[in-house]
Amino acid sequence: LLGAVAYQLLALWFSMSAGVAAQGMGVRILTQLVRLPVPTWEQLEAMRTYAGSWEGLRPQKMLRVPFVSSIAEAFQGKAERRP
Repeated sequence: LLGAVAYQLLALWFSMSAGVAAQGMGVRILTQLVRLPVPTWEQLEAMRTYAGSWEGLRPQKMLRVPFVSSIAEAFQGKAERRP
């Protein structure tokens, strides 16, 4: 009987230790390994557009639906490759 109680307490101790270790590793993964990249000032400047470039566009480019032209070009490329 004493052996069973000791085994129960040891199992409880190991399970609590494993839970604490798993929680700590989960926090580490969320804070260090899966961190979102923060852009540098140069990257922000490179992706910025200026009003002058917007005013120089044709109306067709101003009123376009995003991503539709790239999808249409992909379909045209596939159609041209077919025999």
